[in-house]
Amino acid sequence: MKKNSTLEVLKEAINNVDERYYRTTNPIERGGVPTEYSQLDIELNLEQKFVLELYHQMRLLIGKENLLEGEIYKRVVSNNDSSTLYKYAEKKKIKGIKPDLVLHRGQNINDPAYQLLALECKVGLKNNEFEEDFFKLMIYDDSLKFQNSVFLIVNHDAEDVRINLASYKENEELPYLKSPRIKILVKEKFGADIQEIL
Repeated sequence: MKKNSTLEVLKEAINNVDERYYRTTNPIERGGVPTEYSQLDIELNLEQKFVLELYHQMRLLIGKENLLEGEIYKRVVSNNDSSTLYKYAEKKKIKGIKPDLVLHRGQNINDPAYQLLALECKVGLKNNEFEEDFFKLMIYDDSLKFQNSVFLIVNHDAEDVRINLASYKENEELPYLKSPRIKILVKEKFGADIQEIL
C-alpha cells in the first residue's frame, strides 16, 4: 500500500462508517429513571464504537500483507533528548502512548516504509483533548517514523478545530513539529465531507 493510498483508504473507510456509529446508544436516563452510565462512559463508549467500526471498514479495504491493530503500546523513544518534544514528554511523564489504530507490516519490522498509519480519534472534542492527541501525532512522526500520523475528529465543528490548532501553535510552552506526514481530518457529522485541516 503506497503512502498516499493509505490516506485514501482511511478516508474511504471513514465515509463507509454507518450513521448509527455517530451517536450514542447508552442514555444517562431511560424512561425518567437514571441509568448507571455517566457522561464520560457515554463519550468513551461512542468513541470506542466508532473506532471499532472504522477498524472493520479498514479491514475490508486493506491487503493481507499489512496488519491493522488497535491501541497497541508504543514507547516514546528519542534520539535527541534535548528536543522540545521529549522535554514536554518528560514534563508530562509520558513514557508511552497507544494509538487508536495502527496500520503497519508488524511489530518486529522497524523499517519506516512499513509504518503506514498511526491514528488518534475523537468523537466530539474537548479543548484539553486537542493538546494531548496532537502531541501524540508528533511522537508518531518523529520517534516512530509513521508515514501518516492522523488525528481524526468526528462530530465536531471544523472551525473550532482550526482555532484549537492555531492556539496550540501560538503557545510557546508546547512543542510543535511541522511535518507533511501529520494530518488532521474532521468529519463534522455523518454525511459531511471530510475536511483536511492540516
